Amino acid sequence: MPVTGYIFIVCEGGKELKVKETLEKSDGFCEVRILYGPYDLVAKVEKDSIGELDSLVLKVRSMSEVVRTMTLVSL
Repeated sequence: MPVTGYIFIVCEGGKELKVKETLEKSDGFCEVRILYGPYDLVAKVEKDSIGELDSLVLKVRSMSEVVRTMTLVSL
């Protein structure tokens, strides 16, 4: 069953554009947008399984410029 995820990302100060550009160049991210509010970015991901989505979330969390994430999943 296809899975859509929205990864909300908090970055270190001033690192939003770097993280956005890195994710846009990476496979698996449909869209990455800058936000104003408690989160700096939101990345939309569409995958075939929750496991594939989880792999991308872990990739985002491993970035040194990322402070924390919150992921919402739509089935």
